[in-house]
Amino acid sequence: MKKFVFILLVSIFTISCAKNQLSNEEKYPFLGDLIESYYHRYYEYPTSTEELLNYCNVYLESWNDYPEIDSIKTTLYYLQKEKKRIQWKFVYSDPWTKDNYSYPWAEKELLVLVNKDTLVREKPDLIFMGACWSGLIEYYIQDYFRFPPNLEELIEYSGTEKLLNYDTVPISQDDEFLCSPNFRAEAVLLRFFLKNQNDLTWLCEDSTLLIALAKDTIYYEQIDPDSPCHWYDDVTNPNEIFLFSPRYYDLSGRISWKSRNDEFVAQFRKSVRDLRQHYPTIIEGGINNWHFFQYTRANGLTLFCKDDDMQTNTNYFKDLETCVKEFAEENDFSKIVFVAPFLK
Repeated sequence: MKKFVFILLVSIFTISCAKNQLSNEEKYPFLGDLIESYYHRYYEYPTSTEELLNYCNVYLESWNDYPEIDSIKTTLYYLQKEKKRIQWKFVYSDPWTKDNYSYPWAEKELLVLVNKDTLVREKPDLIFMGACWSGLIEYYIQDYFRFPPNLEELIEYSGTEKLLNYDTVPISQDDEFLCSPNFRAEAVLLRFFLKNQNDLTWLCEDSTLLIALAKDTIYYEQIDPDSPCHWYDDVTNPNEIFLFSPRYYDLSGRISWKSRNDEFVAQFRKSVRDLRQHYPTIIEGGINNWHFFQYTRANGLTLFCKDDDMQTNTNYFKDLETCVKEFAEENDFSKIVFVAPFLK
């Protein structure tokens, strides 16, 4: 009889404990959302519970007004409590993925498990990082008319330094530039290649750029060695082509943000256009009436293209040089590259 009562009590206690035991859904109600938040911040997955917790601790104060804050705190409590039992596992399905490198553009799934139970299975919309990488280099070429000579210069050009460090402070949603998906995807790429730069080959010779990681070629391209002189041979309306926007370079030789300021570009164009009115013999229309000029403080105004047949001893050319020189000195530019009509 006593044995029966003992077994009965044990059974009741076991059933009671089972009823009071929280399910994984109750312990981690916001885990998937926190992982998505991390991903949309870095365009990478966290690789450990500790990494996710560090991220959440940085942002927790800014989440206090969220209606889901209780679910967030519950999830964080159990992540901290049971982090030694939680396993993070990645499953790749991209053929580019190699044994030693998990490329940022590789399609992958994240599995978060406790023992053998899956807490979260995440597979985001694939962002093809290779396209971002090529696009960033393309923009560099458009600004400097050459390939970036090394990774460090491309990083400086990208402006992503603030996003390269995992300890970056929270980004305000008002900062549209830093919140831009393309900008953040570029930061992920550059961070990845920085981490693996010992295995990164960067060969920039004349008009060719080869970038390889270990034995894999990840970028190879050639450009016209006389670019941009032949980029607009078939253009019929130069004013609508990006190439014809002036490029301004600061005193250190870096492209200036003013090159992308429409009002500032319009101001420069107006000064050149006003000068043109004093020379009615300038022929309007036709591609052969448009030429690249380069102004530098050391050499003054010169023709950018070596095969340009424009006469530089005309009054128009001399007055144009004076106009551009004043503009460069007023704005602390070391160089300006632009397109303007020439005098027949």
